[in-house]
Amino acid sequence: MQVIHTRKISCIIILYTQSEGNCFMVHLNIAIVEDEKEMFEKLRDLLTAYFGEKGISFFVDYYSCGESFLHKYKADYDLVFMDINLPGANGMETIKKLRERDPNVLVIFITYLAQFAIDGYSVGAFDYILKPFNDKNLFVALDRALCNLNRFSVKIQIGNSNRAFGKMIPIDSIKYVESVNHRL
Repeated sequence: MQVIHTRKISCIIILYTQSEGNCFMVHLNIAIVEDEKEMFEKLRDLLTAYFGEKGISFFVDYYSCGESFLHKYKADYDLVFMDINLPGANGMETIKKLRERDPNVLVIFITYLAQFAIDGYSVGAFDYILKPFNDKNLFVALDRALCNLNRFSVKIQIGNSNRAFGKMIPIDSIKYVESVNHRL
């Protein structure tokens, strides 16, 4: 049974769900760090199919090396797909540096290098997918990632019923809530 809770906070509506395995999101910001353009395109196309089927909007930033990713890193990424075998700093080194700035972002390694799987978890990787991957492997990882993101975030919808947009924010980043007319 799915229970949806709605709380109106001034012009902000917070929606969240409590159910067995049913998760929902509004919008995701995703980074893909991959030096092979064809692999990036395959991953982007599979993400488009997956999120399109679920009615989830998303935005992808593409980086071909770890240095450019770290240099331009935005703390609003919900999910990072990281190759390990990259020019310059490898994906493992890149995630070690990322964890100093953002310990919470979900990281999914996608690589040909199975021998780094254990090391991936030591830097807090959420999942590890071996290339060549198929849609089933990726979709299972994405299902788990969405549930994880939903567990620790709330969906904020800003606007009115005619025009609104949504954003996932971590629950622990909410510092203050103000109500209007004693309604929450």
